[in-house]
Amino acid sequence: MTQVFHSGAFIQQCVAVHPLCISLKRFEEQNKLVFTCSSCRMAHHITVASVVTRVSIAMDAPDPSAPPSPEAAAGILATCIGEHTGAVTIRELDVIQDRLGLRCATCRRVFDLHTVTFETRQK
Repeated sequence: MTQVFHSGAFIQQCVAVHPLCISLKRFEEQNKLVFTCSSCRMAHHITVASVVTRVSIAMDAPDPSAPPSPEAAAGILATCIGEHTGAVTIRELDVIQDRLGLRCATCRRVFDLHTVTFETRQK
């Protein structure tokens, strides 16, 4: 049986020490993101409460004053993960304020997520 830790400390440590070893594996139902770390051999499960997205400043947004609704942003994130999972990386993580920032290198979108729970499972 795998051990489950209900703390954001483990993923925060991975992001700080070896960020290039973390990869997004999937976006499950109930708004759960699953990341794996090839260095510490752990799986990090993050439950998301809400998503806000915007196009990178480097790109010209068609209408930057009208960001998509949180429901539409969650759909954009799900589509992005489905189409180019390997391009989505963690750009920011704050377990105290329950925030997770993601960036997609392919579509050049930035996602700001409000998180609910962090779980880490040993493989």
